[in-house]
Parts: sequence; C-alpha cells; structure tokens
Amino acid sequence: MSLQSTSTSYEDIQLLVEETMHYVNLAKAKSFGIDASMEIKPAKDFKIGASYSYLKAQAQRTDDEDAEDYMKFVPMDGTSRHNLSINTSWEKDWKKYKLVLGITGRYQSKRFYTSHGDAKAHQLWRFNTRHHIINKKMLKLVVNAGIDNIFDYVDRTPFGHNRGTTSPGRNYYLSLAINYQVKPIK
Repeated sequence: MSLQSTSTSYEDIQLLVEETMHYVNLAKAKSFGIDASMEIKPAKDFKIGASYSYLKAQAQRTDDEDAEDYMKFVPMDGTSRHNLSINTSWEKDWKKYKLVLGITGRYQSKRFYTSHGDAKAHQLWRFNTRHHIINKKMLKLVVNAGIDNIFDYVDRTPFGHNRGTTSPGRNYYLSLAINYQVKPIK
C-alpha cells in the first residue's frame, strides 16, 4: 500500500483540513531483508548488545500514469534500508540495593515516501539508571532516572512533511514503580 493525496471534501475544508490522504494498493511488491543481533558479556556485570536490520522493500507505482516512475519499482512508503541498535549496561547488586546503568543508541537511515519527501536519517541516544531500592517477595520498589535524546536531536522538517522522528529534543525523566503482591486467600 502507498499513501497518496486525494481531493479534500468540502466538509474537511471547513474543518481546516489542508490535505486528505488515502491508501492505494500497489500492483506488485518485492522485499528482501536481513536481520542480525548479538549480545556479549565480557565481564560478570557488563553486557554489550547490537542488532542490525537491512530491508529493501519495493513496489510498482500505479497511482499516477503521468508520473516519471509509473509502473517502476520504487521504495515502499515508510521503509528505511538500515536500522541499527546498540546497547550496553553495567549492573551491581549489593545486598539491599541493585544499580543498573545503561546506554542505548538507535540509528535509522532515511525513510522513503512517494509524496512530501523522504524522512531524514537520524540517531537517538538514551542514558538510563535503574535503582532497585526494595526487592522483597511481596514488595518491589524500582526508580528509573535518565536522559532521552542525549544529543538533543530535533527534526526541523516543515510541518506537513515526513519527519524522521517527532522527538522534541532532550528529555529528562524519572519514574517510580511499586509492585505489591498480596498473599492469596486460602
């Protein structure tokens, strides 16, 4: 399927809809891909992992007979050729407290679209700390704190065009998870 522009109804124009899109079936499609992942533990408390995905997905464009690429194989909407994730973590478990530090990175090559331009390639990085403060059978208390989008990447593609990411930039976060288990009634 491909997302294509269509005429905007009178009602939608009154609601200030600037453009209407609809999905069009593609005549023929073909795809080829490879996925690989690995994780190693070079030390007792340290892990490194990575995954890579290559995808070549193409389809014949049949929606516009006057288009230069009519009936030619073009990249499918919303697909990117290369996706890579990298992660590393270190953890230390004391008797009453466990700490996990992690860094995760994700790269995506440009994402193809038949209208409104391709989405830009980008990478996002996250640093997370996880603190297991209480870790008992009936009660667990975990705090996560970190930075998302460490390098403050923001896609400045104009509104209405395809964006690589909608991340607003660097974010700091803090979360608290409380798990309480009640003993079953006998």
